Amino acid sequence: MLDLGTSKDHEVWGITVAVRPNGRRCWPNAVKALAAQKVAEGERIEDVALAAGAHPSLVAKWVSDSKIEVSPQGFVEVLQAKPKVEPTRIGNGYQIRLGDVEINIASGALPTDLAEVLRAVRASL
Repeated sequence: MLDLGTSKDHEVWGITVAVRPNGRRCWPNAVKALAAQKVAEGERIEDVALAAGAHPSLVAKWVSDSKIEVSPQGFVEVLQAKPKVEPTRIGNGYQIRLGDVEINIASGALPTDLAEVLRAVRASL
């Protein structure tokens, strides 16, 4: 049986990481989970890797293998509120207000005319 306990063993965040005779580290699951948790809490993968003595791509693999949700950093989705547009009945037609723009539509307006107006409104949004 292979004895992983050597003088090359070292600690990462209080957890012993064994080093094999060929120099490769045997990363305990506790270190992997702690690294993934640190990234999920907002630390950069590069910083966690440096602290652990691991390559950033290895830490990224630990994060992707973990069940912890990691949100993208520095980006927030911004949604523009769509103005509520409701036509108002005026006389025999309708009036639509979009901000400072007022559109009056007569009751006998042709569908082709309405389509042209709606295309212009859509292009301006």
